[in-house]
Amino acid sequence: MGREDLSTEELRTPVERAFDAPPELVVRSPGRVDLIGEHTDYKDGFTLPVALDLGTDVAVRRRPGGLLRTVARELDATDTWPIDALRPAEGSEWAR
Repeated sequence: MGREDLSTEELRTPVERAFDAPPELVVRSPGRVDLIGEHTDYKDGFTLPVALDLGTDVAVRRRPGGLLRTVARELDATDTWPIDALRPAEGSEWAR
């Protein structure tokens, strides 16, 4: 049903191509959903956390210049913003 988790090497290679250096950190954040009944969340009711086969894979490295450059491999997209001018509601939809 879902895709296999990306290997560390599959994340390292695009970063090395994009930034001419290997990532300093590679992490995965697995997906999760909480199934709840109506009004359960604030009435001390029960929830059912369920793991998903989806997640977010991230490879990062620091770079000089004060810019945050993000690359979405599966979207074939890149976004660059000055660190001191980041605004949550601005930029491309996927990078927000």
